[in-house]
Amino acid sequence: ATANFDTKEVGTGKKVTVSGFSFSNPTLAQNYSWQTAYENNNSSITPRPLDASIYIEVAVTSKTYDGSTTVAVPTLTIHGLLGGDSFKAIKTTATASFDNKDAGTGKTVIVTGFTFTNPTLAANYTWASSYSNNNSTIKPLDITITPDEGQVEMWNALENSFTYSTNPAQLPNNETLNGQLDREPGIEVGKYAITQGRVTNENNPNYNITFTPDVKFRIASNIFLDLKWGYSVV
Repeated sequence: ATANFDTKEVGTGKKVTVSGFSFSNPTLAQNYSWQTAYENNNSSITPRPLDASIYIEVAVTSKTYDGSTTVAVPTLTIHGLLGGDSFKAIKTTATASFDNKDAGTGKTVIVTGFTFTNPTLAANYTWASSYSNNNSTIKPLDITITPDEGQVEMWNALENSFTYSTNPAQLPNNETLNGQLDREPGIEVGKYAITQGRVTNENNPNYNITFTPDVKFRIASNIFLDLKWGYSVV
């Protein structure tokens, strides 16, 4: 015998039809008249359990560091559908996020909230609440730092504390860079170049820093001569 549901979709109270049956004693069975098929109207099809071979592939993606975990939903591709089923995951209803906000490679992107172009067929399967990709990238943000012009430090009070501007002027989340600028050696009155110091990519891995060279500061003296009386005043 063979048995078939009336449709392949998940549901309860479904009809199963059995036909092609035979009997253990055909001689006795021929004393009766039989229908060609018999049916049951209270059977069920349950969704296919979660199956690793049936899944949504999340495409590799990337973005530039912006201080957040959010990212545009990558392409979603369904694999492993059965029996000629065909439908797609709708990414416009989904959300995607990196596991953390920091720049790096081999990062995880998690997608949730997806829906399907054919919800009826999709209901025949059990889906995970989220799918992920573990090979995505957040690229460091390119910035330029430029020491401020006209900085002056006094000869007897050198602090080597230099200010600078960034381009873009505002960093994500109003972040400030780690490290301090430095300068070329010297303690005599005069001009000295400001150097990058420790404001480096190594100390600020979310940024790709370009430093503007050749900006100088001045060491000035606060000692002057009072020519009227002939002595020095500090």
